[in-house]
Amino acid sequence: LRSENFLESILHEPMTTVETSFHTNSFRANTEHVRQPRSKSAILPTALHLKAKKDPGITERSTKRAEKQVDPNEEFKNSPIHPSVAVSGEAAVLPCNITSSIQGDNIHLVLWYRDFVPTPIYSYDVRKGLYSRPKEWADPDLLDNRAHFSVATNPAALVINSTSKNDQAVYRCRVDFRHHITTHARVNLTIIEPITSVTIEDDNGVELVGAAGPYALGSTPSLSCKVVGGDPPPYITWWKNGHMFDQAYSHQQQNTGGGSQTKTQVSRITLDPLGKADLRTKYTCRGGNHEKAPVLEAVVEIDMNFGPENVTVRGLSGPVSTSRVHQVICEARGSRPPAILTWFLDGNIVKSVSHITSLDGQVSSSTLELALQPEDEGTILTCRAENPELPAAVIEHSQTLQILYPPRVRVRIGISLDLRSIKEGDDVYFDCVINARPTANKINWAVNGENLVQNRSSGVIMVGKSLVLQKVGRNQAGGYSCSATNSQGHNTSSAVVLNVEYSPVCRVEQSDVYGVGRLERTTVTCRVEADPPATTYRWAFNNTGEFVDIPESHYVIKTGGELGQRSDLRYSPVSDLDYGTLLCWARNRVGTQRVPCTFTVFPAGKPDTVASCKAVNQTEESVAVVCEPGYSGGVNQSFLLQAWDDGSLTATDRSDFPMLETTGLRPGTRYNLRVYAENSMGRSQPYSFNAFTLTDVAERRTAIGTGEEGQPLSPVIGSVVGASISLALLILVGFFVARCKRHDGHEAHSNLRETALEEPSYKSCSASEGDVGQPRARAVPGVSSSPKATTSLSDDEIDTQIVPTCDLVSTSQAPACLG
Repeated sequence: LRSENFLESILHEPMTTVETSFHTNSFRANTEHVRQPRSKSAILPTALHLKAKKDPGITERSTKRAEKQVDPNEEFKNSPIHPSVAVSGEAAVLPCNITSSIQGDNIHLVLWYRDFVPTPIYSYDVRKGLYSRPKEWADPDLLDNRAHFSVATNPAALVINSTSKNDQAVYRCRVDFRHHITTHARVNLTIIEPITSVTIEDDNGVELVGAAGPYALGSTPSLSCKVVGGDPPPYITWWKNGHMFDQAYSHQQQNTGGGSQTKTQVSRITLDPLGKADLRTKYTCRGGNHEKAPVLEAVVEIDMNFGPENVTVRGLSGPVSTSRVHQVICEARGSRPPAILTWFLDGNIVKSVSHITSLDGQVSSSTLELALQPEDEGTILTCRAENPELPAAVIEHSQTLQILYPPRVRVRIGISLDLRSIKEGDDVYFDCVINARPTANKINWAVNGENLVQNRSSGVIMVGKSLVLQKVGRNQAGGYSCSATNSQGHNTSSAVVLNVEYSPVCRVEQSDVYGVGRLERTTVTCRVEADPPATTYRWAFNNTGEFVDIPESHYVIKTGGELGQRSDLRYSPVSDLDYGTLLCWARNRVGTQRVPCTFTVFPAGKPDTVASCKAVNQTEESVAVVCEPGYSGGVNQSFLLQAWDDGSLTATDRSDFPMLETTGLRPGTRYNLRVYAENSMGRSQPYSFNAFTLTDVAERRTAIGTGEEGQPLSPVIGSVVGASISLALLILVGFFVARCKRHDGHEAHSNLRETALEEPSYKSCSASEGDVGQPRARAVPGVSSSPKATTSLSDDEIDTQIVPTCDLVSTSQAPACLG
């Protein structure tokens, strides 16, 4: 269809049908034009165009001859012409009316011509009938396969796809009908070349994409819009936030460099001084050249930098307390980009705990946690806001801190006093130094942690923040502290230790009665309290007949340790005249002890028999016994339990307390139990009674100190009796301990023995502390006593007279050994 042969077939094919239908003149004129073979001059432009692809060596002469040809369509220049516009690259529609005014008439052939082209460039042939497929042909050089004839539209039209500027021309449509005369119609096709790009540049010629700036407040920037390409020449408009921009602007035309003929249109505007309201203002440049061509645009948004407008600090409306952590918030508004916030405390940077920026970037906040101290009173807290892009845009908010804090307290001794040389009888005064905000409303004094109460009669006077102790005594020594209270809390000072120096006095808790047998050696201990410690001691002996100073060689001085300050005297009575009172004086640098310590020495004897012994816990193999002790004989005593079975000693137990237990017994057996009290002077008479061991776990038997066999008890009675005995045991233990702490003076051995029977003691309360817990037995002089001395004693104890060697002779008839 698109070959040259097809074109020739259209021009030379017989037109029989047309000849019978058309008017003669018209038919002849038209058929002659159609049928007339194209002369070489008429078809030269087309031939040259076709051959140019095949033979680039066409002579210059032939080309010039072709350029001189007159448009063969000139004769139709007065025929009607219809405009048609198409955008380059899109389809062009060239209308052609193929409707006949004769009823039942149809088209045979449609031919399209173009200016300066003598031969058709497109044909639509339906001469074989309406029901046959039409033959279409297009010039392969001008239209190729881009064109087709549409009869479905009204009017019909030649559609040219993918148009370009080369397709712009005047086209002629020739229509041959079956009956109607041939018609001609011209179409002027205009090809619009749209613009290729629109860009916005700043003052420096830098293309702006999306944003312009950032600009400072008050600046007047310029924007240039460049529109490239477009035929016809484009128009340019400026828009501000979607509204036509009415400010005057200038245009200029530029040609791109090199051999390109592409033209550029430039429009330039200068903005008024910018304010904060211009932030994010959108400026749009639009370019277009025809209503059918696309309108291109470029949009930029004004970006600006400006410093913070103000800085505020919240959370410090007044004085702040040190009792808790305070959150202080600094806010800076109006800065772009967001302000950087920095905290300073007296010029030193303080690290914040959080930094937050609002979504719009206009508000920056920083949170600081302050744990203040009283030393922070009067310091300056500063929050600084600065824009990183504008170094000069810095503002600050400062505030002087007022601190509320609990009292800070310390005790100060009087200026003229020296704590190292306070003696009994001196006047002492203290000051409570208080640093508090608000002022303390309550002040208390304490000594050794106990509140001190004013007592003027005792010389304790409190005036304001001062404490006065008149004629201070040794009992007032200790750690003195003061405490103060205000609305923020309560604090107590560290204690200032007041040492009151005093001459020695007897220590209260010490043995002052010693029971000693003749020629028996004992140690009498004199304990004193003194500050500073005692350095010298003096001992003397006094009875109804004489007063004797004891030489220093017979006593020693010991200081420190758990036993404190003391002097130990070695003493051994020889005759009755050596029993009496020992006196002890101590001395330190303050003075000599005014009242001596006195110790009574009386003859010692055997302990008394225990009483009220009971079996309190019986099992299959053991029996526990508790007794009430008798008089100790003036020295330490211990206790012995023996279990006899048919005259045989089966088990024993010893203890410093009258609570004993025998083990290893046979179940279900009756035993005779004997309890003895022993001391260094001998053994008491036994307390004897019977008790049973149980035959099984369920049986409970008890033998109460009647000396007779115990009787089995019912479970209920056994429980009651057991509870009663346990309670009695606890009471006895407490009673024994309490009795041990009592110290009774005795003028004679008989009186002491009589008193001991009424108030027995199971521990050697009258012995020195060095002998506590050790059972005493008679010893050979020069040999230390041992518990084994008592274990060898039989039931019928025989006293053995042991005469020690004396090294001190008293003023009595018989010598008294002191060491």
